[in-house]
Amino acid sequence: MRKNFNSSGCRKIVSIAALACFSLIHVGSAQHLRELADQHDLLIGCQTGWGDFATDNPLNNARRKLIEREFNIHTGGASFSPKNLQPIKGVFSLERTDQIVSAIHAMQGGVKIHAAHLLGRNTYMPGWWVKDTNAASQQKLLESHIDKVVAHYRGKIDIWDVVNESLNAEGHFGRWHWGANMGLKKIGMEPMSNTDDHIPVFIRLAFERAEVNDPESVKIINENQNAALGEKHTEICYEMVEDLKNRSVPIDGVGFQLHLKVDEDGSLLNAKGDTFSINGFKENMKRYETLGVDIYITEMDIQIPDTSESSYELQRKAYFDVVTACLSQPRCRAIMMWGSDDGNSWHADNFPTLFDANRQNKPAYYGFQEALQSFGERKVIKGQNSEP
Repeated sequence: MRKNFNSSGCRKIVSIAALACFSLIHVGSAQHLRELADQHDLLIGCQTGWGDFATDNPLNNARRKLIEREFNIHTGGASFSPKNLQPIKGVFSLERTDQIVSAIHAMQGGVKIHAAHLLGRNTYMPGWWVKDTNAASQQKLLESHIDKVVAHYRGKIDIWDVVNESLNAEGHFGRWHWGANMGLKKIGMEPMSNTDDHIPVFIRLAFERAEVNDPESVKIINENQNAALGEKHTEICYEMVEDLKNRSVPIDGVGFQLHLKVDEDGSLLNAKGDTFSINGFKENMKRYETLGVDIYITEMDIQIPDTSESSYELQRKAYFDVVTACLSQPRCRAIMMWGSDDGNSWHADNFPTLFDANRQNKPAYYGFQEALQSFGERKVIKGQNSEP
C-alpha cells in the first residue's frame, strides 16, 4: 500500500539544519543552473502564474530575481489558456500575458518564453466555447482565437503548447479526453494514418493555424502520463504524434509532464502512484528521436513525504537521474519546473521543487546541478524549428 502524501502541519516545517548542512557541503559549486545548461544546449526553467510573477511586490520581485539567475526559459502556465485570454466571446484580455512577456524580456542574459495551453481540455476553455454545438462555429472560433493570440505574440513566444491534454486518462478506452462533451471535437474526426482509430480534426487545424501565424516558433503537443513506457498515455500519445508527422502536420515536439513522487521506501512514482522507470523514460524518448521530433519536459516536480534528510536525499537523486536521462537524449531540449519554489508550487505541502519556500537551494538543486556538471560532451540533434 502506497503512503499518503497529505502533509500535517508539523511536516510542513522545513528542516533548516539539513538544508544548511547540505549547502555547506556544496559551497564550492557556485555555477548557476542556467550557466551549466547553456553548455549543454539545454533550456531549463520554471512556471509561475501572473499573480506570483508579474505583480510588483517583494515576494514576486525575489522570484523574478531567482528566475533571472537560475533559468533560461520561463512558462506562464495556464495564463495563456483561452479561459483567461477570451473569457467572453470575441473579447480578448491580453493585458496580464503582455505583462508576463514584458517582464521576461526585461531579464538580463536573455530568457525565452514557453506559452502553455493555447488550446486545452475543458478546464482551460471558457464555458461559452465548450457549450457551442455547431461544427462550423467551433472551427471559426478555433481559427479566430489562434489568429488573434499567436499573431499578437509573433516573434515574442519561443515555444507554444498548441494542444494540451487531449488524451483520455483511460488509455485506448475512449482515446480523447472530453469524449462526447468535447467542444472542439464537434468540428469532426478524421482517420489516423497508423491505426484504425480516428483523431479530432481540431488538432491538425490548430497546428496549421499556429504555423501560419508564427512560423518561426516551436510548436508542441503536451500530455500527461506519457513519459515512460507502460504509462497510461504513452502508446496513444506516440501514435498520435506519429500520425501527425505522417500527415505532415507542422508539429515540432512533444511535451512530457513529469509530476513525480518519491515514496517513503525510496520508490520513484508517477502522478498515479505507479512506478516510474528511468530506463522506460529513456526508451520512450528514443522512439521520438527516431520519429524526428524534439522532447520537452514541460511540467516537472518531484514530491516528497516530509523534509527529513533521507527524503531530501531521495529527491536529490531523483532529480539527478531525470536530468541525466534528458542529457543523454540528443533531442531532449528542455526541462521546465512546475513552480519556481515550494512556496508557489501546486503541491506545496510536499516540497516538490528545487528551492524551499524562502527560495533557498535544496539538495534537489544540487542534484540537478551535479547532473549538469558531471555529464560529458553532449550530442544534440536539431530538426527543423527545433531551436527556439
